[in-house]
Amino acid sequence: MSEEEAQVATQLPEPRGYKILIALPEPEKEYEGGIIKASKALHDEEIGSIVGMVISLGPDCYADPT
Repeated sequence: MSEEEAQVATQLPEPRGYKILIALPEPEKEYEGGIIKASKALHDEEIGSIVGMVISLGPDCYADPT
C-alpha cells in the first residue's frame, strides 16, 4: 500500500450500529468512442451503481437474533 493510499484509509469512517462501509467503483471518464462524459452522466453512473466492495461492517450488521 502506498503512502497516499494509507493516508486515505485512515480518513475512512468506522461504521457504527447496523451501517456498512462500501467502496463504489469509479466510472469510466470516456465512452468507448473517446467522447468525454458530462459530469452529470458520471455522477448518475456513480450513485446508480449496483456493485460495490464491502470495506467494513458495523457490530450490529446481520446480527438479527430471531
